Amino acid sequence: MRRLEREKERLEHEKEKLTERDKKLGEAEKQIADLERQLGLRKRNSATSSKPPSSDGLAGEQRERGSRRKKSCWKRGGQPIHPGHWRKPVPDERINKVVEVCPSSVSTAKSLSPETGQQGGAGLATPGD
Repeated sequence: MRRLEREKERLEHEKEKLTERDKKLGEAEKQIADLERQLGLRKRNSATSSKPPSSDGLAGEQRERGSRRKKSCWKRGGQPIHPGHWRKPVPDERINKVVEVCPSSVSTAKSLSPETGQQGGAGLATPGD
């Protein structure tokens, strides 16, 4: 009998321990959820939400400014090592007529052409059909 009573006491004591642990576990889970919520609010800035950059303030991480791309050693535009591609000239046999680019009524067209030294605009050859 005495052994049975001791066993009951031990079981009651274990039950109390379990309820106390459950209570602590529930409190810890609430605290974790609250801390995760606070962390989520802190990480929210203009880069991760629709907020304007002025609302970021001084707290929290500052986002990286400028481009993340590595700067190239080449300048923009045509490169000196690249071979050029041009349209092939039309053979003389296919030219039907020469059309003036600038009309004679324009006063600047009467100036001397730097290539030929003649008056008038440069001629444009048109290929025939």
